[in-house]
Amino acid sequence: LHGIFLSDAAHMMPVVCPICNVSFRTPATLQQHCTNVHPEMAASPGTATFKQQSQVRHGKSHKKVGSQRGQEDCASSHAPKSGKRWKCAECNKAFVTEGGLGEHMVAKHGTQEPSRPCTAQDPDAKHGLEAASRSTTAQDPDAQSDHSNSLEPEADTGAGADPTVTDPGIMQRMLSSAAGLLKRTLSGDEESTAARKPRMFNCWLCGRSYVEERGLISHLKNRHEVTLEQYRDRLMDLQRCQEAPQAAQGTSPTELHVANGHRTAAASSALQPSFHHLRQREQIQAQMLRVIRKPFPKASLYFFGSIAQTVSTAHSDLDLCVIIGPGHDSLWEPDVDREERAAVILKVRNALRKGGLVPVFAITKSRIPLCKFEGNAHLPPCDIGLKHDGVRNSSFVRRYVEADRKLLQPLLRIVNRWTKSAGINNSSTGWFSSYALTLMVLHQLVQAGTIGYIPLDQFPRDVSAYPELPEHVEATEFCTEDYGRLGKALEEFFIFYGHHWDVRSMVVHLRPPGEQLTKVDKDWTKYAVAIEDPFELDFNPAHQVGVGRWKAASSEFRMAALRLRDPTKVATFFQFF
Repeated sequence: LHGIFLSDAAHMMPVVCPICNVSFRTPATLQQHCTNVHPEMAASPGTATFKQQSQVRHGKSHKKVGSQRGQEDCASSHAPKSGKRWKCAECNKAFVTEGGLGEHMVAKHGTQEPSRPCTAQDPDAKHGLEAASRSTTAQDPDAQSDHSNSLEPEADTGAGADPTVTDPGIMQRMLSSAAGLLKRTLSGDEESTAARKPRMFNCWLCGRSYVEERGLISHLKNRHEVTLEQYRDRLMDLQRCQEAPQAAQGTSPTELHVANGHRTAAASSALQPSFHHLRQREQIQAQMLRVIRKPFPKASLYFFGSIAQTVSTAHSDLDLCVIIGPGHDSLWEPDVDREERAAVILKVRNALRKGGLVPVFAITKSRIPLCKFEGNAHLPPCDIGLKHDGVRNSSFVRRYVEADRKLLQPLLRIVNRWTKSAGINNSSTGWFSSYALTLMVLHQLVQAGTIGYIPLDQFPRDVSAYPELPEHVEATEFCTEDYGRLGKALEEFFIFYGHHWDVRSMVVHLRPPGEQLTKVDKDWTKYAVAIEDPFELDFNPAHQVGVGRWKAASSEFRMAALRLRDPTKVATFFQFF
């Protein structure tokens, strides 16, 4: 019972002295307290020695230490113990009490086997051979072997008994009191141990844990924007997918790819923006540009992001870039102060407010200062920035989409929509951005040879070479081969990043096929996930993604791959659309 208590409950709660109700963290400290403060309980009645009686008198007059004799008695009582009799057989470390040895063996060696006490014959004893010579173990060599087989030191009621040896009855009452406290704690009656309760409720999305369920519910709502029921449904889906990861018999991989391609194309068609949405975006751009040109007469307004890439949905946010006129490139030179950029974005915000776009606020301390509009019942959310690299990046992605529209337009749309539904597409909370996920899709397809590589020198820095609002064209007239390529590409994306990609050393890039790029090559070993921007080679679009986020995202990728490979569970993948 002593060893079980030490290993399972000593770290959870205090133990209480049965005499004076003083609490202690471990049975060893309680045993030492009983020996020092209640020595009359350390031996059988009628056998107390003079030293024990003096300790009783000292305990009663503990507060009267003003006299010289009282100070001497107090100093002698609190002096260090004259010998660490309990020795660990594994590391030869000695302890004063049996409890200290038991805790050491459980914590350091994972065992509860007893160790022999230090005696006069032990050359490694560090303290108190004089005290050890008074012990019964040193007096009787035959008793040494018997004594070493028990964690409990035997009590000697004779005159030469060691006062540090505790009566088994005291230990039994002590453990009974501690066992009762453990029972009350596990039943929820002890409020003092609430801070020591284990964190039983874990968030599978980010790895955080909580003591109570309400903490997890609040975390899911505020951080991941999901309810507890949705969170449990996702865990159940993962469990069902892991139970049957292989495809059903009788269905060939080609037939499964074609079927998944049909579903992907249908979901993309359902998500594509209507003519009304496209017309509304043109009107918003024209109205904003008319307002911004009041403080900046030569300004122009460009779309970028998913709209400029022609892979947006009806619920996509608007990403706009303000070009304030000739010489705008000077705002992004290294010697330009950030306050100068912030002053420009504040003027844009004030102009939009005067034009009736409220509420709109400016974010001036971010990497790229921007104006943010949260949206209302009539207008979608909108981000208005100054740096024009987003226009070039979007044109770069759009060139890939135009080269293979039947494959990339539905694939990029579904991947971005699925990752948002899975809760891993939100850069503001430490997840991936849509741009980073798009680069991951293109990297896998280019390196696998599914699509051709487009050189970067075809995209100039000057934004005037790009249209303000690109023409939106949807892919149509799919054939069976197109469906098969689309279903296979979707499955291979999740398999590659869920199983095969070496996130510890490799970098996602858009370079010619076969070219490898490692974190060591770019001195990016500090990043958990490394993605190279095609134009800003020193910028990592996934710099905010940590190790825990990547583990959760890769688990989502593996779960998606299992769903797509099993005809009986593939519907659970497309339920988000």
